[in-house]
Amino acid sequence: MGILFRLLAPKPVKKIRHAAHPVRNVKRAVTPKPVRQVRRAAHPVSMVERGIENGIVHAVRGSGGRTAARRAGGTGTVYYGTCGVHHRRPDTAANCKDCAAVDALQAARAAAAEAARVEATRRAAAESARAEAARVRREVILADHKRAAETNRKQHATARTSSWKTWATPR
Repeated sequence: MGILFRLLAPKPVKKIRHAAHPVRNVKRAVTPKPVRQVRRAAHPVSMVERGIENGIVHAVRGSGGRTAARRAGGTGTVYYGTCGVHHRRPDTAANCKDCAAVDALQAARAAAAEAARVEATRRAAAESARAEAARVRREVILADHKRAAETNRKQHATARTSSWKTWATPR
């Protein structure tokens, strides 16, 4: 199909021309898309020519709203609801029992996740308080041991000097 025909011919004429070759249409429909892509990729020069031609045609005629929206990741139509059925209006999604069930399930999951987060925070705080109490106990015990050792050292020093004095003094 030449570039002038693509630019100037109206769509009904193009459809008639496509219908005039029924074997080609059946062959194209039966051939898997990856096979067609591999066949096209085998001829890089024609791919470049086809790309330039498509760019010109799309610039002149427009790329078509639905196909552009589909390529962008959407369908060009806004859908509402969460149940998997495409509700076209918000009020139909609001009246859908399946959407309400999905929303309730999502809310229950969110509440359970929040409760688990709160419980984890409470446990972490309790563990932190236990660790702090254990650290304070160790410090108190260490201070008691130091005090007892100091008292014991002073008593031994006094006992040594007093016994030496009594032994060294003449009677």
